[in-house]
Amino acid sequence: MLDLQKAHIAWQKVDDYALRRHLLSEVDPRVQLVLTFLFVFMIVLSSPHRPQQLLLFFPYILLQAKLVGMSLRWLVRRIAIILPFVLFIGIFSPWLERGQQFEVLGYSLSVGWLTLVSITLRAILCVSLGIILLASCGIIGISEGLRKLKFPKVFCLTLYFIYNYFSLLLQDMAQVQKAYLLRKFSKKQRIAWRDYQEILKAFFIRSWLRSNRIHQAMQCRGFDGRLYQHRKYDRYASLAWLGLSLVYLGGCYLFYVYTS
Repeated sequence: MLDLQKAHIAWQKVDDYALRRHLLSEVDPRVQLVLTFLFVFMIVLSSPHRPQQLLLFFPYILLQAKLVGMSLRWLVRRIAIILPFVLFIGIFSPWLERGQQFEVLGYSLSVGWLTLVSITLRAILCVSLGIILLASCGIIGISEGLRKLKFPKVFCLTLYFIYNYFSLLLQDMAQVQKAYLLRKFSKKQRIAWRDYQEILKAFFIRSWLRSNRIHQAMQCRGFDGRLYQHRKYDRYASLAWLGLSLVYLGGCYLFYVYTS
């Protein structure tokens, strides 16, 4: 079983970055959302047999992480969690794409290895962009930015509630796990399979009671379906970041055309 305490601490770390004052916190969330969509679109359009095209996006990721004040070691550890799933998806590419061959250090390899590397780099870049976007804007900023970009209101609210309440569910599950381990007279700090039934019962009861309290609190405070964030954004900083990012994106596109 995963260590839920560490997972909850890592989840809170992203929110801590969003609450800090940094250079990207002055940029309008709409600008960051549009740029993220554009960069993801360019990453998806890259050729699966030319992974060197994706290397151009890593300096932009590193710059964003530096502006947010995010530790690169922390970011790499979060990305490493998804690598087994990505490798599981693309692990069969070297055997399925054996039509063409290329040489590396005197060894002949199929183009499927290039596809595997391309899939891995795409996943790393997209997850990094998502984490940095969440750390720079926060979930309220993202939901508010999507609403201003004319996304459906129900979609924005659903995104906000899923993110917030998943964090609460993770916190409840971590507390249940901690209570179980504190009462267990064993050196192995793990949950036995026979005890999962009782733990899940306690977890669902705690989640049900908390959801009722949250719903009552929302009704008492007159929730009107709108999200409020008391943060002002600098228009000039937003335009400057938008212009610099578009110039960088244009350079990446020209490199795409040149290498193709």
